[in-house]
Amino acid sequence: MLALTLIASSIGIAVEGAGTPLGGAARLLLGAGVAGFYLSNALIGLRLGRRPGRVALLFAAGAILPATACLLTGGIPAWATLGSVALA
Repeated sequence: MLALTLIASSIGIAVEGAGTPLGGAARLLLGAGVAGFYLSNALIGLRLGRRPGRVALLFAAGAILPATACLLTGGIPAWATLGSVALA
C-alpha cells in the first residue's frame, strides 16, 4: 500500500508541473515506490512457491531499471520522466 502511495504522490507532482523537470525528491519517491511495488510482488511470488532465484532476478530487473531511469532523468520534463520509468 505504501509503494502505491509513493507512486501516486510522485505522479501527482508530475501532473502539476508536467513541463518542468521533476525534482529530486519526487524522483526518489517514484523510484522507491516502484521498488516497493516489485518487492511486494517478489514476496508474494515466494509465498506462492516460485523459485527464489527466478523471483530475485525479476525483482532485480523490476527495481533497478526504473530506479536507474529515475536517477538519470533529472533534466527532462516530468512527463518524460514518468514515461521513461514506465518503459523501464
